[in-house]
Amino acid sequence: MVDDNRTSRRILNGMLKRWEMKSTSVADGEAALAQLAIAREAGAPYDLIVIDEHMPAMTGFDLVEAMRQRPDFATATVMMLTSTNYRRDVAHCRDLGIALTCRSRFARGTARGDCAAAESRTGSRVITHVTT
Repeated sequence: MVDDNRTSRRILNGMLKRWEMKSTSVADGEAALAQLAIAREAGAPYDLIVIDEHMPAMTGFDLVEAMRQRPDFATATVMMLTSTNYRRDVAHCRDLGIALTCRSRFARGTARGDCAAAESRTGSRVITHVTT
């Protein structure tokens, strides 16, 4: 989970736990890159990364661009959550090769379905973020 908001991380961790999904929580893009490296070195890379677009310092798009510069991170499926200019963001996601785009303020049932669908395509390791 990549989120500077502790409450959002706590809420989503609870949701993911109830859905029997494993997640890792980090507070910003730099920490996410470090966690991706640790997981890769341990031989357990993340297959799915769910990122909020709107974060300070390093936006979700900045994080994806940094990931794409690292061949060992470039293979992970990315799901971007956005709440600002959704249509513009969908186009930007497409340009960056982001597999799924969702509005970050969505119903819990939708969140679960979207995460489960993405996870079933890729595997069971997830870094996620959602704005509540």
